[in-house]
Amino acid sequence: MTKFGILCCESLSKELELVLSSIGADDVEVTFFQTHCHANENDVDESQHLRNLQKECSRIVVLGCGCLSKLNIPNDENVIILGCGAELFLPSRLLHYLTSSGYMLVVPGWLRKWREHIQKAGLDKDTARSMFKESVKSVMVLDTGISDELIPYTEEIAEFFDLECRILPVGTAYLEKTLSAEISRWTLNERTRVMKEELASANKIAADMAMVFDLLDTIVSQKEETKLIENLLDIFITLFSPQTVLYVDRGATVVHFAGRTPNYDVPDEDLMDFLSGDKSYELIGGTGFIIRLQHQGEPLGAIMLEGMIYPERVNDYLNISMEIVGVFGLALSNSRAYQRLNLIISELAQETEIRRLTEEALRASNRKLNLLSSITRHDINNNLTVLMGYTEMLLNLESDPSKRRYLEAIMKASEGIESMIKFTKEYDGIGVKSPVWSNVRALIDDAAARSMPLPFSVINNVPSDIEIFIDPMGARAFYNIVENAKRHAVGATHLTFGTNDVGERLIITAEDDGSGILSDEKERIFERGFGKNTGLGLFLVKEILSITDIDIIEDGKPGEGARFRIIVPPGCHRHR
Repeated sequence: MTKFGILCCESLSKELELVLSSIGADDVEVTFFQTHCHANENDVDESQHLRNLQKECSRIVVLGCGCLSKLNIPNDENVIILGCGAELFLPSRLLHYLTSSGYMLVVPGWLRKWREHIQKAGLDKDTARSMFKESVKSVMVLDTGISDELIPYTEEIAEFFDLECRILPVGTAYLEKTLSAEISRWTLNERTRVMKEELASANKIAADMAMVFDLLDTIVSQKEETKLIENLLDIFITLFSPQTVLYVDRGATVVHFAGRTPNYDVPDEDLMDFLSGDKSYELIGGTGFIIRLQHQGEPLGAIMLEGMIYPERVNDYLNISMEIVGVFGLALSNSRAYQRLNLIISELAQETEIRRLTEEALRASNRKLNLLSSITRHDINNNLTVLMGYTEMLLNLESDPSKRRYLEAIMKASEGIESMIKFTKEYDGIGVKSPVWSNVRALIDDAAARSMPLPFSVINNVPSDIEIFIDPMGARAFYNIVENAKRHAVGATHLTFGTNDVGERLIITAEDDGSGILSDEKERIFERGFGKNTGLGLFLVKEILSITDIDIIEDGKPGEGARFRIIVPPGCHRHR
């Protein structure tokens, strides 16, 4: 894209630099010219500046003070006079009002060199006073905000002309708005022009290739390699009517032939020499050519065409053929990939079926084991109840300390057996059924409801659309987390659940403001038997979660509260 040019009087340089800095426009070329407000018109020649800008810029705007009429700006639709002096900083209605009211409007750049301008105009004080006394009521300096030294100059010019002198704050907003609009129009026009050129080029290419692509439809949709090659040879016969079309794979082990020449000598010597080289194509005797077939750098073979009916068009045929074999290379690669994929799918289907049957057999075996375990546990529990009952009766009857010691040992062992039986009952359901997608927020709400009453509030900040892939006993895992806080979070006022994403993993947090967990116990709390009650709560949580590779850790600060982080791997969480 070309540039946007600005040809500007040096008396406006500071204002222009401030505006361009504010706009932040790219591709803008600026050239400043000397002030010519009171120079002789024949002495002014800024055409070279303009010509230099026109070499790089497709649109040029000109900004001046009182000198534009002497610059001889050419009549060119791409060279625009943006304004002169006060016109650049004031709306037209305000400008007309001020000038018609007798104000002589002066910009800061002109004011700083006012003595030089008056001298070049050949005016002394008396002449200037008599000239402006009747037509000018007051001198008004437009304060553009770029100079703090206006007052001394204002006082000097007021004394020189013997006129009242005022300062009007105008800033550069009007200039910025006007210039920004011109730059925006130019940018839009340039982008439109470039897009039209690109569209015209694309249309030409599309028209050239439309016929070829129509013929390639039969290739792209073909999955069987032999038929794909036959279709390619048919395309070449249809397009160019050569005497011979020959396809050879890269090892010269597979050859396909089509054409008007019977008993063709295959493999051809020229073709074999070409295959051993590295050229992408080679002309043959002015009536044919050989093209290398490849896809993404992988050599696939070569195509040879000989005996064109119109040999003078062999270069045109070659260019079209290069496009065709490019698509054919992709189609051939896709065909082979399709065959490999079918083989892999077939093997995967067999493996999936074997795995399904194995999982069904495993679940059936687990169900039978759980049934046997349940029956056995029931029988053991009945006998254990009898044993503990008789032991307790004997303890109540026996006063001999030595005998009571043995009875107490029996009772303690019986209680240990009872605890193990309870554990096996809890553990029975884990991994028996296939994992399911479960709504996390619903699991937490259900766990909190089942644990009522609670000494603290449960705050559930988990979004309602998050699901995790978890063992059907997932509800028990969240229930145990709430129960753990209920039993051990001393002084807690709340238990807060939330989520956040870390890479592709989902982190579910459960955080309370209780007494926290000691540093040396953070890993041990997930071990079986650790704790003040059954020692199974957090152990079962970790076991249930691990069925689908979900992990849980505790990383709260001792004394400030416990924080459990459930780490869900990619593929085991989703939004529904």
